[in-house]
Amino acid sequence: MPLEVLSSHGGPSLFVSISPHGTSQWNYTYQVEAKDNLGLPRSYFLKVVVGPCAEDMVRGEYESAKSLHTWIPQHTPHPLFTGVWDPEQKEFFILFEFVEMLPTGLEHLKLLADVLAELHETSECPDVRFGFPVPTYHGTLRQDNFWVDTWQAFYTHALLCSFRKDQSINGPSEEIAALQKDLFEFVIPRLLGALETRDQKLKVSLIHGDLWSGNMALDSKTRHVTIFDACSFWGHNEYDLAEWGPSRSNLDPCIVERYHTHIPRSAPQDEYDDRIRLYSLRFNLHDSALFPSRPIYRQRIKEVMRYLVQKYVCAALNRFRYEGQ
Repeated sequence: MPLEVLSSHGGPSLFVSISPHGTSQWNYTYQVEAKDNLGLPRSYFLKVVVGPCAEDMVRGEYESAKSLHTWIPQHTPHPLFTGVWDPEQKEFFILFEFVEMLPTGLEHLKLLADVLAELHETSECPDVRFGFPVPTYHGTLRQDNFWVDTWQAFYTHALLCSFRKDQSINGPSEEIAALQKDLFEFVIPRLLGALETRDQKLKVSLIHGDLWSGNMALDSKTRHVTIFDACSFWGHNEYDLAEWGPSRSNLDPCIVERYHTHIPRSAPQDEYDDRIRLYSLRFNLHDSALFPSRPIYRQRIKEVMRYLVQKYVCAALNRFRYEGQ
């Protein structure tokens, strides 16, 4: 393996060993043992990404990790640099400082709520808009993250791209197509438009973007909850909570309630659960596209869409008809 590549980027000059470490669905991961200029041992985590989109994938993850480390440095691995690993094979890499990780237990999930709230509460977007400087990847799915002025505009574009990706992989669905029209024409403007009014502005928070149980662990030395493998953007803090929503996991509701002791639900608070449902659609669309052999994700998509359309479209039409009599 071309370990001299790491030295050329400012990494250690004396390598002791390199061995596979951990598991990943989309890339190769290694633990690198080395010595610094003083002869002291140093450990690194090396991630190598392969394929036609590898360069963009590495850049997106690096910028996401760098952003997370800016705001919660004790809770995310420190990304050092990226580069070309093997140009002929189109392999690119990210090098991190190594963190020995342990699995998280139920007792650590409350701490995760604290960490996520700290990220959302303290992060400040220099552009004060919604988006991200570079494309990121949810697994192998590209997210463009164009800068826009409103959360509604950002999420509308992001969700539309997710629907298109799922359809390109799993084929069209007449029911989803019919529901999708009402979702974009009525439900999204209704739910997300209510978040940003003349008297209320959303705080733009740094979002992890894929905070499922496989992207969190416990630092064996500090015992801090550590989060990683982000596909970040600047958005509405509640988006990250949709990964924990009822259509996604069976996470103890106490965890979400602990998060909201730090950051209250956005107004209107009585529509919070429906916003979580709306955000969960994107996660389920991504999983449907990434794992097409699992029909459970399309089933969840349809269930959520039926519920939202029934509540916000059919109810509105019935009220309109009643008032028109």
